[in-house]
Amino acid sequence: APRGVGRGRARTRHARTWIRRLGRRRRWRSARRWLLASSPLFPAIARPGRDRRRAQGCAWQLIGASLILRQLDAGLRKARRLLELLAAAPSHHRSARYQLSVARQSHRPSSGALAPPPRRPSSRAAAAARAPALVAPMRALALLVARAAAAAALLTDAQRSEFFENGLVSLGRVLSEADVAAIEVEYDKFMAGEHAAVMGKDFTDMSKPFGTPFEQWSVVNGMLPHRYHAPLRGNAWERAAATIAAEVFPGVEMVQDYDQLLDKRPGKGDAVFAWHQDMAYWPPAHLTANDTRTVTLTLAIDAEDAANGCLRYIPGSQKPQQLRAHRPMGKSRDDAHAVVAAVDEENEEVRLAEVPRGGVTLHDEWVVHGSPGNASPRHRRTYVIAFRTRAIVDAERAAGFTHSHNDDVNWDVFNPDIAKAREEL
Repeated sequence: APRGVGRGRARTRHARTWIRRLGRRRRWRSARRWLLASSPLFPAIARPGRDRRRAQGCAWQLIGASLILRQLDAGLRKARRLLELLAAAPSHHRSARYQLSVARQSHRPSSGALAPPPRRPSSRAAAAARAPALVAPMRALALLVARAAAAAALLTDAQRSEFFENGLVSLGRVLSEADVAAIEVEYDKFMAGEHAAVMGKDFTDMSKPFGTPFEQWSVVNGMLPHRYHAPLRGNAWERAAATIAAEVFPGVEMVQDYDQLLDKRPGKGDAVFAWHQDMAYWPPAHLTANDTRTVTLTLAIDAEDAANGCLRYIPGSQKPQQLRAHRPMGKSRDDAHAVVAAVDEENEEVRLAEVPRGGVTLHDEWVVHGSPGNASPRHRRTYVIAFRTRAIVDAERAAGFTHSHNDDVNWDVFNPDIAKAREEL
């Protein structure tokens, strides 16, 4: 025992303090040895000179950070146990009061040794007097959890509100450059026609008749790339898009309905997407029990602006949730794929959705939108993924509709007005 140790209680107290200090030193040395041995900086620490001092400084920072994380993890485990106790037993129960008192004591700063078990409250008044001590830790924990959830979210409350208010919202940059670059490699392979022989009409020009030679295309359209190109399945954009769709409709099972790659080639002024509503191409609302909830997300592989034909839309046009009059652009789908919605551009507000590379836009199924041609010397490459409720997707598949241009069932079947207009051309 150290010097100055007395007898009786004094000896016990001093011995406990001495052992506690020794334990702290041993834990610190053990953590230091483990971190130095497992760190990639260890070889540099063995070298003399400035590299060694710099590496040692980094190693000490790692040690401090690891100890802080261990302490935070222990605190979270104690808080989780506290929540379980609060949910499992009423506060007036004697054993519950005792457990709550133990949990409260565990929130106090630890001195390195186990504290003796707290005395049980002698009365309800004593327990009530100690209960407020739990309020501050619980509030702090709730605040930390809320901040962590907000930091992990890809969609803010303001952006979600704008989505429902205007029908379209730009999120700015969502994916990192590394993620976009990895997707870009597979994107270019697919859009070069790697699977053209088996894709049929799913690989075509959206602005020209089917059968137009590839060299003359203005808008390269690849439908359902996840079906034809395995390396694109489960990529970073698919995962991020699923997360955003779940944040738009929390608690609703949103599943991927289809995906699509689009490339407006440089200097193609005719690479136009006419004004339209997505519901003009899809089965009507009555087929899905009037449930049309959709989130269509578009990733910008290239920066999108007015010069290369970025998306434009009419804010608030989705609110009536009614299909505007659409007219076909050709006598058949083989002549012209697209349909055109009635829009008065002079009297209706038109906004542009400009986003940087790696940026994202999302829109719903009713908003009127389109995009002009690409007059710039740059590509406008986009990666579209649409999410709809499980019930909608199941109803579409039951009707034989998969969003493939090779399907026997197409939107003319669901929209008699468009079919009639084709006959009149």
